[in-house]
Amino acid sequence: MANRKGVVDADGRVLDVTKTSNSVASQRCYPGLYVADASIIPTALGVNPSLTISALSVRVMRAVIQEL
Repeated sequence: MANRKGVVDADGRVLDVTKTSNSVASQRCYPGLYVADASIIPTALGVNPSLTISALSVRVMRAVIQEL
């Protein structure tokens, strides 16, 4: 199994570890399952990360809209 660094991709889609890494990125994820909050940030950002969290949420929602 490949060495994975996280459970979501750059668009917040939750990765399916049972799929091979040779698959297309969208096919390696659970369909319709996204994470759009601070839990996708791997480390502490600083005093007030609200704007960063909001920007990540907007990025994920754009990916959801594109998928629909």
